[in-house]
Amino acid sequence: MTILLRTIIPLTLMLLASQLAYAQADPSPETIAERRELLIDNMEQIRIRLRLSDEQDEQMRVILKGNVEKTRAVMQEHDIVPGAELSFSQKTSLARDLRPIKKESEKKLKAILSSDQMKEFKKIRKEALDEIKARRKAE
Repeated sequence: MTILLRTIIPLTLMLLASQLAYAQADPSPETIAERRELLIDNMEQIRIRLRLSDEQDEQMRVILKGNVEKTRAVMQEHDIVPGAELSFSQKTSLARDLRPIKKESEKKLKAILSSDQMKEFKKIRKEALDEIKARRKAE
């Protein structure tokens, strides 16, 4: 179980990070990487705040891992590499292609999370996004 958690947690966090990209107009590689880093630091808090049962935790990780894989594929299709400047049309195209992935994962998450847990999950994503925005302003 420990090995499973060590493997899946980073993938889960990558997915959560990628989902945050939909809430912002700038899905740049740097932004996604910042979100991933932030969420890795807060994964335990997320699990605790959502009060996930062991079954929910496992199901959520499977959903998020699938989302990560799909997100990676889309980013590869767009030839996105960390540090690359994206044009407005590239950002728009990327956001458009990621939108169905987000919709699908949210639908699956709604099936396993209570409405209160889903609200808290969205609140956590917003907090993470706000923290990233604050960090950028400070730079």
